[in-house]
Amino acid sequence: MRGSVSDHVVAFWITVVRRAREFGRAVLVGFTLDSLYERYIIRYVLRNSLVGIGPFFSPQVFPHLQVLQDRFKEIRDEIVQVQEKVRIPMLHEIELTQTWELEGRWNTLLLRIYNVDVHENMAMFPVLQSILNTLPDAPTAMVSVLQPGGHIRPHCGYYNGVLRYHLGIKIPEPPPPPGKLGIRVGDQWSTWNEGGAIMFDDCYEHEVWNDSAFPRVVLFLDVVRPLEGIPRLVNVLFLRLMAFHPKVWQYWQNAGVSRHKNTVPAVRVL
Repeated sequence: MRGSVSDHVVAFWITVVRRAREFGRAVLVGFTLDSLYERYIIRYVLRNSLVGIGPFFSPQVFPHLQVLQDRFKEIRDEIVQVQEKVRIPMLHEIELTQTWELEGRWNTLLLRIYNVDVHENMAMFPVLQSILNTLPDAPTAMVSVLQPGGHIRPHCGYYNGVLRYHLGIKIPEPPPPPGKLGIRVGDQWSTWNEGGAIMFDDCYEHEVWNDSAFPRVVLFLDVVRPLEGIPRLVNVLFLRLMAFHPKVWQYWQNAGVSRHKNTVPAVRVL
């Protein structure tokens, strides 16, 4: 009996030490990547950007993304079917520390993050997956649903080596008056149209609101910012390394719909 208890105690402390080491490595990786980006990469990317600095960009600069608009109806039908079958988690159920949206009106179905697929989610979208697999410069993809009355507070994205792409999937019709549904990026604003695309640099302060009576649904991609030569290689390497960032792993681990199918939506309050 004593030996058995002793074995359990030893096994417990071995587990504690192992977890502590894993946590320490994760913190170190996150700190290193954040420091590299904040001190060097953010300015390096902007100096070498082939498409300027934004805040908004014309999707026509990225002609290979036209396939998303060309196959809009297929993508829309697939997303609508999935919406009818599963409960899409709210952002604060995936990103546990975010403060951008706390009222429970922003649902996010993460499909891919920094080139790592959320396999159970992606498997529900065979058409979209086949398209995304032809777009090697789209490391992150998700379906974003902002419910009526939703407001995503002003915030800045993490990494300017990518640009944010939105394809309008379900937009209130007729379009609500200006100010009812929109996005502000820096000192400029825009809105969405079904089957239409907008692009912007989410490292600018931005906010989103939906004061219409219907949900706003968009397909959300990150697209690698066009660069050449060494800046391009640095960007590609950093994007690959970001797959090991602890916050990215938190997203990936919490994003699967099976983790949320039996849970009751909760509203967080400041």
